[in-house]
Amino acid sequence: MDNAYNKILAHFKKIQRLEESCELLCWDQETMMPKNGSYARAEQLATLEEFIHNLKTDKRIPNWIESIQAYRKPSKMQMANLNEISKIYDNASKVPKKLSIELAKTTALAQDTWAHARDKNKPEDLMPSLKKIIHLKRSEADCLRETNQDRYEALLQKFEPHQSNNDLKITLKSLREPLKELREKILSKKDFTREIKGRFNRNAQIKISKEVAQDLCFNFDSGRLDESLHPFSSGHRTDARITTRVDQSNPLNCISSVMHEVGHALYEQGIPENLYGQPVGTWCSMGFHESQSRLIENQIGRSHAFCEYLFPIMKRYFPNLDLSSSEELYRAANNVCPNYIRVDSDEVNYNLHVLLRYELEEELISEKLEVEQLEEEWNLRFYKDFDLKIKKSNQGFLQDIHWSSGLFGYFPTYSLGNLYAASLFKKMVREIENLEEDIKTGQFKDIVKWLRRKIHNKGRTLNPAQLVKNATGGPVSTEPFLEYLNLKFAKIYGL
Repeated sequence: MDNAYNKILAHFKKIQRLEESCELLCWDQETMMPKNGSYARAEQLATLEEFIHNLKTDKRIPNWIESIQAYRKPSKMQMANLNEISKIYDNASKVPKKLSIELAKTTALAQDTWAHARDKNKPEDLMPSLKKIIHLKRSEADCLRETNQDRYEALLQKFEPHQSNNDLKITLKSLREPLKELREKILSKKDFTREIKGRFNRNAQIKISKEVAQDLCFNFDSGRLDESLHPFSSGHRTDARITTRVDQSNPLNCISSVMHEVGHALYEQGIPENLYGQPVGTWCSMGFHESQSRLIENQIGRSHAFCEYLFPIMKRYFPNLDLSSSEELYRAANNVCPNYIRVDSDEVNYNLHVLLRYELEEELISEKLEVEQLEEEWNLRFYKDFDLKIKKSNQGFLQDIHWSSGLFGYFPTYSLGNLYAASLFKKMVREIENLEEDIKTGQFKDIVKWLRRKIHNKGRTLNPAQLVKNATGGPVSTEPFLEYLNLKFAKIYGL
């Protein structure tokens, strides 16, 4: 048994190393690669995808599993690894190699097409690529889906295992009206608003972001921070790479993006060394990955205590900052206002952005909506939810990189992450003594230790439902999230 088990682990470690290489190439494409490198990069990624697909569908895998299980009952950890391996093998075997390679190449080429279309505000330039990607994703979903499973749910499983699309739809749609009602109450009290004004040096923003990231326990010996068109995180426990984008009119956007990506990176850096390299030595789900980023960005980063920590740092870098106190910074960090851009959105409006994308991408995959209708439908629904008319495509459907990357099924994990984060934070407040004082003084080690113990150390040994119950004592629910928002903004805006 041990020989077969070691063989299968070594086999899947090769897969992990190749997938990490793909991530590194994608990071380079977004941050460093020269303009003319796009086609060669797409071919490189397609070639690696061919090797990965061959390894995932190796016919020896089921024989190894059978041999291991026939010898003696596997341990709990071995069984978790074998279950993950079986799932990887089954899913890869359902999708033709040609389709996997075509998806890798098409989405790699689409990155530069999207960046150009967004920069020039020319949606027509992206449409052929997007149409092809959606066609390929529909085909992939048809290969993956089980009997009576819809296409979208099949794609959702890649990011949120065991998540029913029907349950997800009920949960996310139940947020729409309470969030809009809270927003209306807040907008009636706009006298309480405080906004940052001025021009803020790019290099100074990056320096602040690095200082904050280091205080948050991001290990720069095992990671780095760079700029990209769209903030993202990639890598693994010893090489976690994060990016941000700089808005010279508002440094909070840069700092907030960095805190979000640091949350992701802390999860990667927190995977235990003894699990790393095994199939279960990874994140539980993207919903939980987003919970780590959203908790650091929002529950920590938009708190009054954090603003007390951040204010003197900002004053040090920006002596002319037009805020006179941490209280004013707190109001600026929690300014609620409908916004065109998801990543710059406040906590009240954010899930409405996600819900829009979730509903549209589900309809695109199910063929209820075609690519040619996408922009018009986006603009109509956006106006309905935000009472804002989109004037430029890069304020609308061109703003996100996800669809050009083929990440259909990813968007709802942001909202699931918000729900998980609220439940986790509620538990954290009860269990960490002097939490508020720690945040005020920039002492974040106990917070990170708590997250390590509750989430990071578990890897993928538990499924999302098990992990949320194990960490918080109950199932995922909208209640802690809505309670958190209502209490917080009632205090800020005097509701």
